[in-house]
Amino acid sequence: MDSKENLDSIDASLRQKIKQEFTAIKYSDILQEDMIEIHIKFIWNTLEKLKRKKEQLVSVIDNLVESNLKGGTERILSLLEENKEKLATTTGVFPENVRNFLSIVWVGTDVSCLLCHQFVCSSVIIRKTSRLLDFLSDVFTSESVLFVIKFILGCWHNCLRHASSAARIHFREIDSKLAIQKTIHKYEDNQMVVAKGIIVLSYLLIESEKDDSILENEVLGFIIQILSQAVESEERVSRRHGMSVQEILQGINNLSVNDKNKEELVKRKSLPIFVKILKEKRDQEEVLQTLTIIWRISFLDQNFPKLISDADLVSVIESLQFDKHERIRHSATGALWEMRQRNMSIDCIKDDPRPHVMISYQWDSQKVMLKVKDFLKQAGYKVWMDVENISGSTVEAMSLAIENAAVVLICMSQRYKESPSCRSEAEYSYKLRKCVVPLRVEPRYVPDGWLGIIIGTRLYFDFTPEKQFDHMMENLIKELGSKGRIFDNIDGMVSIKQQSKDNTEEKISGSWTKTRMNGWLDSCDLSKPSKRLYDLNFELLSELRLLQTSSPATFYDILRSDLLLSGVDVIKFSQELRKLSDI
Repeated sequence: MDSKENLDSIDASLRQKIKQEFTAIKYSDILQEDMIEIHIKFIWNTLEKLKRKKEQLVSVIDNLVESNLKGGTERILSLLEENKEKLATTTGVFPENVRNFLSIVWVGTDVSCLLCHQFVCSSVIIRKTSRLLDFLSDVFTSESVLFVIKFILGCWHNCLRHASSAARIHFREIDSKLAIQKTIHKYEDNQMVVAKGIIVLSYLLIESEKDDSILENEVLGFIIQILSQAVESEERVSRRHGMSVQEILQGINNLSVNDKNKEELVKRKSLPIFVKILKEKRDQEEVLQTLTIIWRISFLDQNFPKLISDADLVSVIESLQFDKHERIRHSATGALWEMRQRNMSIDCIKDDPRPHVMISYQWDSQKVMLKVKDFLKQAGYKVWMDVENISGSTVEAMSLAIENAAVVLICMSQRYKESPSCRSEAEYSYKLRKCVVPLRVEPRYVPDGWLGIIIGTRLYFDFTPEKQFDHMMENLIKELGSKGRIFDNIDGMVSIKQQSKDNTEEKISGSWTKTRMNGWLDSCDLSKPSKRLYDLNFELLSELRLLQTSSPATFYDILRSDLLLSGVDVIKFSQELRKLSDI
């Protein structure tokens, strides 16, 4: 038996033992120490021993999840609620069984995405922990109370990390942020509780809510200290505070959405720590989180001189532009571009003689924006949209796309606002004084902060009601007018697909020859027919026939601008074209 088979055998044996122990717990009274203590202690001691053996730890936790750890957690939370008054008056520690079981759950949420998903989908667990936190933030502080508060904040933090989208919905439904804010205020002298509370809030609050009364400067400094300790640790974890480099960086990343925090992070000497993480490259996600933070803090003008003058920082980011991982290359290039473009003169930008419509969006809204793109192309517009997430020179491609854009469509959502890539695109468009048209792609979203400044008082087009899509597109095309239209010559005309079911009978047959086409044009009796008109073939004529019905404004614009018809000739051509339904 080789070492791998031997390890698998040990894991199977351990999982079976854990399952037996947990089964004994499920069918016992957890408050009866003599009956159950040995079972809980065995599981907890096993997890303690496996802290540095991640694969085995995950295997054991998964086994507990399969054995309904969620159900056991709901039971013990009910017991805590029933005995909360007693808990509040206990000066010492509460039963060791309870403490150890909660510790098992805490570790479980740290390593198991499945357990976190189960928790956030269980209204029982979220509501019970929220009520407990709210109650304990008003009572006398004891070791037992403090442990339960740390347990709740720790589990919430893990759930928000592992099941972010689902978690935010459930947490906001019960307005858990109020209980967190009460706890932060009560324990303002306990840096660990405040830091944990603020990191949890960073997942829940929108930017306008992250004000100074919640995000104290001293606490940001404390979070950076924890990060420094974790970076220096061989296990990449601050054992004293129970937080890994990656989860600390995620919290800082969330906090760095706020411009005041961007400045404070640089003041608190976080850059040398970031440089160390990037140079060591111990973990891909750590590098990505760090690059995203640097990209975000580079948006602040006050930070620019310190960032660009840090030779070590610039050097390591430059090297990461050639990393084997695409996401790292993209983030490194984006951060460098953001820092350097602030020195770039607008005068050096050369416009494309055939500008396009650029779609600036966050990937969550790609589905609806692909529909917008196709509709615009069908209506005769030249459209630039990053669909494949261009590798390598993404930022360079993006900057060229903005420089050569006639108009930029900004697809507003909270995710758009929080994305450093999207902010770079929007702010660069603003810097170059490009025409900006806002589209709302998140229900009831109202832009604030930096995005609110860029959008200003512009009217937006709301694409969130799906049934209003066609109506919104009609209005958007009216707003765009000729900006980004590509019919500069007839050879450049793109195919305009059929946009209405009512037009199916209008399809022109491909049986027309060049002679027949020229004969039909002669029969239109135009006073000044242009050469471009005689370059038409039956496919292009068919597309014009569709446009005549589906987008009259675009149709008449093409006749005047591209086919060079004027006056009565426009009316004659239109009338003759409308008669072609039998061809």
